[in-house]
Amino acid sequence: MLAGLVLAFMATERARSRCRERLELLADSSEDVDSLRRDVIAELKRAIGFDRWCAPLVDPDTLIAHTGIAETDHIAELPRLQVRDASAREVNNGIALARRRDRVGMLSAVTGGDLARSQRWRESLQRFGTGDELRVVAADERGCWGRFDMWRDHSDGPFSPEDAQFLRDAASLFGRGMRKATVGLRERTPSAPLQSGVLLVGGDLRPRGGTPAVYEWFRALNPAGMPYPGGIPSLVWSTIGRLIAAEAGEDPQRPVRIRVRAGNGSWAVIEAARLDDPDRTIAISVHAAAADEILRLVSRAYGLSGRERELVTLITKGQDTSAIAEHMSISRYTVQDHLKSIFGKLGVHNRLELLTRLLAQAV
Repeated sequence: MLAGLVLAFMATERARSRCRERLELLADSSEDVDSLRRDVIAELKRAIGFDRWCAPLVDPDTLIAHTGIAETDHIAELPRLQVRDASAREVNNGIALARRRDRVGMLSAVTGGDLARSQRWRESLQRFGTGDELRVVAADERGCWGRFDMWRDHSDGPFSPEDAQFLRDAASLFGRGMRKATVGLRERTPSAPLQSGVLLVGGDLRPRGGTPAVYEWFRALNPAGMPYPGGIPSLVWSTIGRLIAAEAGEDPQRPVRIRVRAGNGSWAVIEAARLDDPDRTIAISVHAAAADEILRLVSRAYGLSGRERELVTLITKGQDTSAIAEHMSISRYTVQDHLKSIFGKLGVHNRLELLTRLLAQAV
């Protein structure tokens, strides 16, 4: 029997070693972000084993999750799940994981085996026969870019510490791959941005209606065609959850806003605010991102220094080398050195290509 256990352990280790090699290839691939997430999940299923999963992206500045893809029967519960998960009081919540040095959370471990300590599990997940939850944030030295949530059926037993360690060791690979796929510059110029839109949600978290433009945005922000209740993507509920958490005194300085790339390549900003009315209505606004919004995110993703970002900003304003040198109090030669560094980091060859691929989708 001992020999059988040893062989099973060796087989598991070989499978995970091969999985690690494939994950490294995926991290440096040129796949689009949806394909990347699905391929990562396929690898993890073979190495760890689970039935349900969800893989949202994350805004690295506000840590709000958005644009998820999933294979799960929890979709109808997304509004409640997303609102609960935005609170730091929730067990195994995504915000805390994104901030921790340990990038992995296993629900059975943090609850001491009492899954009902999680409000998300108690109110929603339990009803679907869901058991343990294992989460890993896709983070690297430049921030958190996404997350992978995995669930086993209650009858399948919990995840193991070895499962958690395997994900812990791979977290930076996930981060690197998701960062490149999410913020990577695109060859094609995106479609013209849509008009601004607004959705109203009552204090009871029931949608009250919205402008035609907001529903156009919702379709554009759901390129995977996820069957969200009422056609309202999960990022709306994540943003509302962040607003409610901020109102409760949790990280009041952290913005209630996210930047999201739509399926047509353009960037949007989603914000939530409470109206001053008896119903405590929440207004969700969606509008095209300005150039500076995109530049801040791209600068972070590609590791541009403060001076390099300042230089790119001046380029977007149409300034030539002489004007940039005078504004930054540096020589023309130093401007050229900075430009070479910027082009190398972003994978472009000249200023025109930089502007076309970086800011063509901005308003």
